[in-house]
Amino acid sequence: KRWENKRETIWQWVQEDEAKDRLLEKTIPPNNVPCNTCGKKMIYSSHIFLHNDGTLLFLYDCPDKHTPRKVLYPNGVEYTYPERKCPKCGYATIQGTTEKKKDAVIMTDTCTNCDYSHTDTLEFSGTDEEKIDEEERGKYCVSDEEGKHIVRSFNDIEQLSGFMGEHKVRQDNRERYQLDKIEILTVPQLEERLQQHIGFLKFKKLQFDRPEMKRYVTIGFSVQGPSGRNENESVKTLHQGIKRLLFTTNWRLTADGVSYRLGVLSGRLKAFEQEEDLIKIGKEIIKGL
Repeated sequence: KRWENKRETIWQWVQEDEAKDRLLEKTIPPNNVPCNTCGKKMIYSSHIFLHNDGTLLFLYDCPDKHTPRKVLYPNGVEYTYPERKCPKCGYATIQGTTEKKKDAVIMTDTCTNCDYSHTDTLEFSGTDEEKIDEEERGKYCVSDEEGKHIVRSFNDIEQLSGFMGEHKVRQDNRERYQLDKIEILTVPQLEERLQQHIGFLKFKKLQFDRPEMKRYVTIGFSVQGPSGRNENESVKTLHQGIKRLLFTTNWRLTADGVSYRLGVLSGRLKAFEQEEDLIKIGKEIIKGL
């Protein structure tokens, strides 16, 4: 009875895996996927299936080994792993820890919002596995090809687990440094906001240069200062005014700041889009508030 149940389970896995293979054959992976760090085209490395509904996902790696990896749906939309919510209070504040011992692995989930805690223990038994004779082996054991399908399923689970870990780190960073509160301004939005602000600071005739679209988007600008201000006063007023205006956005003045010549002030603005850069901005905002 026990072996019959095992065989039935194994055949279920095999049938599910064959259905996944057919789906994979018919689905084209997304192309031209850019790395969030360097902008290079990422390399399609593998695929996984969400085991709760059989959804196909594609995994991509940066050729320069930058993280995080990307996981995409077939239509190119990036997959976001759902937050783990506390079953007691309902908040997405579950934290998991794993403790490895000689004969067991202890996995503990705790909620940072309430007193919920749950522990699972996976014990390693030192007893020998039950032996079967060759007749039973031939009757109940799977073939090499079926075994490969099962191993592939386990590999899919392992890859998804790694992605889940990366996603958790990214989600923790977004919450800790309040990245969702940073205003991500497009170039037209930046120009509109700066145009309004320079008038308030008594500058005029804002002009933008052509943006440079590399790893970072940078754009030069110039304004004319009022005739009654000297060079130092004009530079200081414009520099501090732009710094305050863009403090909660993803734009910053470049390191060379604002320059002055014959009543015309100029500088360069730089946009930050990658998570590691936004974390630095988030730290600035938290420290400055």
